[in-house]
Amino acid sequence: MLPLTFLSLVVNNYLAQYDASNYKKSIGDQKWLALFGQGLEAFAEWRRLDYPQLTPAVAGTLGGKIPVRFLYPGTEQSLNGVNYKAAVASQGADVLTTKLWFDVN
Repeated sequence: MLPLTFLSLVVNNYLAQYDASNYKKSIGDQKWLALFGQGLEAFAEWRRLDYPQLTPAVAGTLGGKIPVRFLYPGTEQSLNGVNYKAAVASQGADVLTTKLWFDVN
């Protein structure tokens, strides 16, 4: 069992990193670390909180932007064309940089 002084030191150091004035940063940074290896979940949390501040890849092809969604599969256009067109008309173009309805940051 660890000594109480060591545990209180660890807790105090952890809490010192928390920025109450910017909870999105504090929570987003920690969730990003906690979700290592769970790419889709980390991607969703990054879009929800806009933290951590990520930098686009230098050789990226999206004009310096990070993708914020997946594209509809080709089968959606061919097998469900009417609803695909209605969705694109209401939410925006079917491209990687169009934000989804819940991505308000």
